[in-house]
Amino acid sequence: MKDLRLGLLFKELLLFSLVPVIGLSIASIYYSLVDVEKMSVGSSVPLILVYFAAAIVLVLVIIKFIKIKFPYQVLMSLVIFTGSFIVFDALVTSLYAAIIAALLIALYWLAKNIMVHNLVIIIAVSGVAIYLGLVLPVAAVLILFGVLAVYDVIAVLKTGHMVEMFKSMAERGAVLALMIPEKLSYAKKKVSKVNVRAAKRGVVFLGTGDAAFPTMLAVAALHSDLYSAIGVTVGALVGLVGVHFLLLKFKRALPALPPIAVGSSLGYLVGALI
Repeated sequence: MKDLRLGLLFKELLLFSLVPVIGLSIASIYYSLVDVEKMSVGSSVPLILVYFAAAIVLVLVIIKFIKIKFPYQVLMSLVIFTGSFIVFDALVTSLYAAIIAALLIALYWLAKNIMVHNLVIIIAVSGVAIYLGLVLPVAAVLILFGVLAVYDVIAVLKTGHMVEMFKSMAERGAVLALMIPEKLSYAKKKVSKVNVRAAKRGVVFLGTGDAAFPTMLAVAALHSDLYSAIGVTVGALVGLVGVHFLLLKFKRALPALPPIAVGSSLGYLVGALI
């Protein structure tokens, strides 16, 4: 049983599940307060894919030519502010939401440890996923999920550029991932002290997109069906369990999005049938 690393799996599931829990809770408030207009599938999916491709190219260019940490720290701060603002704007006035988001940025850079990193990333990723889930219909999210799952396989297993991009950005201060410590004592470890290129680093990384996309789908499904939204979340957690055991078997960087995408999609279908 020790070889299955069930303690690590529990921590992965716990941290991962906080994103859809926050996402669905806050999204339910937005749905009750705002008449959310969904974008059409035809116009939104190609546009988002173009934006995604452009962002990847831009980041690769920046990584190649800009070595100083400041631009990456600014990027990280923008992600934290945007996502956090969306979450808290549903709970308090926009002014207070902006103040809280700014305080979270300050906390992040002052503490700089794994525990605070995960707290802030969970809130920020939840916010971004909420916004996209609110404006995109289920069909659009499913299409994006499928396309990006295929891209994840290519970018991780074939070209490897996604892994290198993540490591380069992490080394410069933009760790866009949940950091699951193998030991609880590691939670107080400074993020900057984690060697992302080391074989044994005491931390497992789970990309922000791996948690964001199932949350987007759950939020989009919540617009019409609570059971589908719950099904997506349960399916995503099942997919994450699959990722955990695949990592134990192959002991290398693997694309986590495909198993999570399959689990989320099947969960959505099961929930829709209930």
